[in-house]
Amino acid sequence: MSVLLSAPTDYFSNSSRSYNPEAPPDRFTPIPGNGNFRGARIDNFRQMKLLKQSYGVKTIVNLAQDSMRLQKSGDGFECECTNCLYLGPQANACEPQWARALGLNYIYVPLGGSCPSEEDYAVIQEALIDGHAYVHCTHGVDRTGGVVGRWVREVLGLSDSEIIDYTYSFGGQWTDPSDPNHRLRDCMLNATHNPSLVGAIRSASRAWLPFVLIGGATLIAGAVVYRFRYK
Repeated sequence: MSVLLSAPTDYFSNSSRSYNPEAPPDRFTPIPGNGNFRGARIDNFRQMKLLKQSYGVKTIVNLAQDSMRLQKSGDGFECECTNCLYLGPQANACEPQWARALGLNYIYVPLGGSCPSEEDYAVIQEALIDGHAYVHCTHGVDRTGGVVGRWVREVLGLSDSEIIDYTYSFGGQWTDPSDPNHRLRDCMLNATHNPSLVGAIRSASRAWLPFVLIGGATLIAGAVVYRFRYK
């Protein structure tokens, strides 16, 4: 399976003006690793199902509590949602229920304007090494930018200006030293290149090969049986 060792800055736009509920989330684009992506909030069950079925996503990494405020039942799944317009202590948000229903791993690390803790980032990093992860906040700009920017710098070893340019390509105020993102900027700029991550990513991608081969062989065998049985 192919491994992406670059950081594209072009992305799929699915904004409110031309929103398509059957398309991927806004600012959807791949990031380094094996089948990893970044983007904005997941609006509905159908969209999460699309991420799994069409893009191979196996893990959802949600960095924003507010990304779930407008989620609701529908599109083939009725979530038990309590007070979801305001996600207080009694809320029971739809997104983790959607993930469970689809058999996806779910990592929830709600951020404000600061970096995740080292413990939380280690969990996110492991998911990105394993691959097939979708990292999102609400708009796919600030919190996603800080966390994914750190990952990109660790994997690709981009310079300060390169990583700022990469993150700024998705929007936000990253080039202004006084903006509210300064802690998230530090999260990226304090990261260091870790060449061993490329080896870990490649090893993780090879771990899927037996399952791909077995699945392919099963499909071929089934096709052969079908052809001769119903010829």
